[in-house]
Amino acid sequence: RCTLEVFLLENQMKIKILRCSDPLMWYNRHLGEVMHVVRISSDRYWCKEINEYGCLNFVLIKDCEVVNE
Repeated sequence: RCTLEVFLLENQMKIKILRCSDPLMWYNRHLGEVMHVVRISSDRYWCKEINEYGCLNFVLIKDCEVVNE
């Protein structure tokens, strides 16, 4: 596996989307859902969008909470 893939797998965590501070953000239609993410900065997580394309996008930390399942 490539180094980036290993980093992403080893540093994954789960979040639950609580709100969407900008109604135009992709995760506005995923409130209440749990998803796997990787923290990429002090204010956002990186994750795969839940759609047929699976694009990488970000979720603002202020819009979610970390879950331990």
